[in-house]
Amino acid sequence: HQGYSYTKNFATTPHCQEYKRQSGDYVVTEYGLEQLRILLDYLKEAGVEHALFIRTLEMGGYDATDQYHQMIEMIRDAGYDFLNTNAAAEDMGLDPTHDFYNFSHLNIYGAEKFTSFLAEHILHRYQLETGHTDAVAEEWEDCASYNDQILSRLETLTQEDAGGFLYTQRDFIDRR
Repeated sequence: HQGYSYTKNFATTPHCQEYKRQSGDYVVTEYGLEQLRILLDYLKEAGVEHALFIRTLEMGGYDATDQYHQMIEMIRDAGYDFLNTNAAAEDMGLDPTHDFYNFSHLNIYGAEKFTSFLAEHILHRYQLETGHTDAVAEEWEDCASYNDQILSRLETLTQEDAGGFLYTQRDFIDRR
């Protein structure tokens, strides 16, 4: 299908597995900072007015280094937005014992909460042009319907199995 990725993995479990975060700082290397500079320059040269950089969730947060703060400053100084979703975990209503697959990945329940939060953030922060051709709207609805079916199946699988499994979208092709 056009616009679908059958290779995307999904991990589902009804509770957080016993994975431990490695101790230490959230490291942003000099190479990483240089690559960010290149990306920011490219966005400016291409005339991109709005870009949203997101620090994804990690259970228990992380220790930010000076380089991490430098990265945020670079993004903001370039006129782009940075969203630390760890700071918003409580606003999302995330339950560490129920909504995570492991310390840095959400399960189906957490993914739905995160997606709703991010969609609301984007809709309230940016003025989006929502007009589409009928063909694009039809493709969007087809893709959304397909993903709704996958998410529904993942919720069922999550409730049925306490151990959790790793799936790809290919696992759901015949169940569509």
